[in-house]
Order: sequence, then structure tokens, then C-alpha cells
Amino acid sequence: MKYFSKLRMAGVAITLIAGLATVAEAQNRRVYAGAELQAISCARLFAITSLDLEAAGYLSRRDTEDMVTYAALILDYYVSGTNDQKMAAMRGLQDRHSMASTYSMFERNANWCLATFPIR
Repeated sequence: MKYFSKLRMAGVAITLIAGLATVAEAQNRRVYAGAELQAISCARLFAITSLDLEAAGYLSRRDTEDMVTYAALILDYYVSGTNDQKMAAMRGLQDRHSMASTYSMFERNANWCLATFPIR
């Protein structure tokens, strides 16, 4: 019986620790909306599109660096939260779109992004 109690207590402890880890992770998450969500979307478009085009040989390393730097500056200037929260938001958006969809969105929105989120 003692063995069962120790096993049960260990199970409770593991469940409690897992629950606390989940709470900590949830507390680190941030829900973005409005202009911040638009900024994250623009940053994602510039970063992902440039990296993919460079890998395919259509964009120079220098141009890719410029676009990724612009994406990072958008996040720095226009989006609140930690870098981990910003990256999680970008990953969340990326998970929802194919590369074909990303290219199409880039073609439609790149000029709007540049005008709406200028880098001073």
C-alpha cells in the first residue's frame, strides 16, 4: 500500500509540475491585435519571403539581409512584448499560410507595409 501511495503522490507531483509549466507558458504568450498584428504580419512576409527567394537563387544575400533587418526593425519599433512572444506570434501566422499564399500576400501588401511601418 505504501508503494501505491508513493506512486500516486509522484503522479500528482508530475501532474502539478506539468500544470505549472503550462501556466507559465500560457502566461508568456501574448495575444496581438490591430496595428501590432499587422506589423507582425508584415515582418513575417518580409522575412519568410526573402529567405525563401534567396534559397531559390532569386535574391542576393545582401537583399535578404536588408529585408530581414527591416522585419526585425518592424518588430522592434511597432510591436510590444518580449522577443519570444513576437517570434511565437510570427510562427503562429506562418503555420496558417502556405508559401504560395505568403508570396501572394507579399505581392499585395509589401508596399502597404513599407508605407505603414516606416523605419526612421
